[in-house]
Amino acid sequence: MKVEEFQYMPKTILGLLASIDKKGTLVNIYERLWNPINYAIIGGIGVGLNMAVAWFFWSFLPLDWWIINLVAIVGAWTWNWLNSVGPLGYLWGFRKKEQKID
Repeated sequence: MKVEEFQYMPKTILGLLASIDKKGTLVNIYERLWNPINYAIIGGIGVGLNMAVAWFFWSFLPLDWWIINLVAIVGAWTWNWLNSVGPLGYLWGFRKKEQKID
């Protein structure tokens, strides 16, 4: 994907980096490494989601630890799949947005 074709999250991230770094160093790094950087962002959010789900269940529901871990892992896996190769992958630039044909 070319930089001119960035939409959604990559375009937002580029704008944020451009406002932080006036020399453009961070923008250049992101333009070259956008794919692994976006995967890392999605993975980091997945880890946070995993921890939040696990904390919620440990705090409020009296379930065994292995059930809580299983639910947390499935939640994080679902987030990662949806936002990379799944239907929301276009938001991060990993796939083209599907056009509905009526």
